[in-house]
Amino acid sequence: MFRKCIFTVLCVCGILAAQPVSLQLGGGVANEGVAPGKPDTRIDYSPRSDENGYGYRGYTVPVGFTFLPWAVPNQESYANGLRLNFGWGGYKETKGLDLGLFSAGEEHCILGINVFGHYSENNAHGCEIGLVNVTGDTMTGLQVGLVDYADALYGGQIGLINISENNSYGCEIGLANVTGGTMFGHQLGLVNYADTLYGVQIGLINIARTQWCVPIINICW
Repeated sequence: MFRKCIFTVLCVCGILAAQPVSLQLGGGVANEGVAPGKPDTRIDYSPRSDENGYGYRGYTVPVGFTFLPWAVPNQESYANGLRLNFGWGGYKETKGLDLGLFSAGEEHCILGINVFGHYSENNAHGCEIGLVNVTGDTMTGLQVGLVDYADALYGGQIGLINISENNSYGCEIGLANVTGGTMFGHQLGLVNYADTLYGVQIGLINIARTQWCVPIINICW
């Protein structure tokens, strides 16, 4: 008798599992996979204009606070005023004074002093002081650290290693200075490199790839 009951339950489960199942995420066909005469109980979620795909809404806060990977209230928010970092959580945008361990986000317009540095996914404006400073797009201002990196630079970099992936407008001072595009300005260091130089390189090794290489002082125009 017990075996027959188990067999019956398994058969019913198999029949139910074989029924078509349809999930609708944000605007599928209205009644696809729903039996005629039955109510459609599926969830259809479309984020609002101020939400991301996970339903997080961005807020503007005068004081931002991060702890480990979390940002208060969330990573879609904007910190305008003061930001305190006790981890590596990020904000969508930060404006004002930025202090702590590490500052991450999409945009920065700051005076930032963080022990381990800064990371901006897009643009950064202002001054960043930390061990490693990275700007994924354009850095307008000053980076001071062990390693400074920007996709493009309008301003200055002071550190052991300074890198601008594309063009630089300003000055790089460090042990090694590298501009992957055109350097409009000056490089001062042990090793200086630019693809094209309109300015002065002062160092032991000076390289302007498309022009000439002259040690100590290299002037190109």
